Amino acid sequence: RERLDDALARVIGTRYALVPRKELERAFENSANDALIGALLRFEGKSSLDAVVAEVARLQGRSMLGDLFPDRGSYYRSDQFSFARQGVPAIDLRGGIDFVGRPEGWGRKLGDEWLSHHYHQVSDEYHDDWDFSGIAEDARAVFLVGRRVAEAEEQPRWNPGDEFEAARQRSLQGTATESH
Repeated sequence: RERLDDALARVIGTRYALVPRKELERAFENSANDALIGALLRFEGKSSLDAVVAEVARLQGRSMLGDLFPDRGSYYRSDQFSFARQGVPAIDLRGGIDFVGRPEGWGRKLGDEWLSHHYHQVSDEYHDDWDFSGIAEDARAVFLVGRRVAEAEEQPRWNPGDEFEAARQRSLQGTATESH
């Protein structure tokens, strides 16, 4: 357990989840996106946030996909994991493997090559030939998800039986106790 906590403390995005419990009880959603190109929702099926992401994807003419590579255990290595452990519903929007204007399979091949030869290595850096034309649409998707969550009447919740549901219930009980 100590090794896991030490590793999580080194992941910049998770540091907020290590704040005192009282402050974290006020958090009601965590989301992140890295290299979002399509409309991929990793960790699909875990919380009520799925419906929000599906709605935004539909509005943008995108489709929502589940984790294409569940064997990689990316949920438990993501920035969102620290929030989830504390009960905060968390999503991670990522790019899919299909690219506009490219043949089917091109994105998967490119991704596999990147993971094999560059990811977390010296060559893992920006390249001038990268195409960021979809970034505005991606940013709009993240914004719309956040806005819908902020304006919703109910806070996001873990699906019944999810491994993080109990942590959320404990967190919400702590908030209710403080308000009395």
